[in-house]
Amino acid sequence: VAKGGYNPKRDWWDAAARSWLRSKKRNAPDYWNDSRSGQARPNHPVVGISMYEALAFCRWLTRHAQHNPQQHLIQIPSELEWERAARGARRRRYPWGDDEPDAERANYDDHGRETTAVGCYAAGLTPEGVADMAGNVWE
Repeated sequence: VAKGGYNPKRDWWDAAARSWLRSKKRNAPDYWNDSRSGQARPNHPVVGISMYEALAFCRWLTRHAQHNPQQHLIQIPSELEWERAARGARRRRYPWGDDEPDAERANYDDHGRETTAVGCYAAGLTPEGVADMAGNVWE
């Protein structure tokens, strides 16, 4: 946002996204200036973004991250990729295993009322060590 990411002339916005961006007159995600989310909480998930914004961010990050963009493409995982990361090769019911969600594993079902910082629920890690694959924000 601070680096001009919402400029519709930038190449990370495709034609459909530019049209959407102009129609919405957006210059930041919804809730970006809310004290409970957005820039006020940098280690929390960003909420209130569209698919256009998420895709534009991935394109922007591919160009600006500390890696060679010719070798790495940052993108939103497909549903199949996300499910594989969350459930693992053994197809667990939940990211951490088959035990039901609880307040030690995830921010869910209005237990937290707001987002929580990424990585707060160590009991909710996948066996592979991936955090926050369940809970925290409503899709």
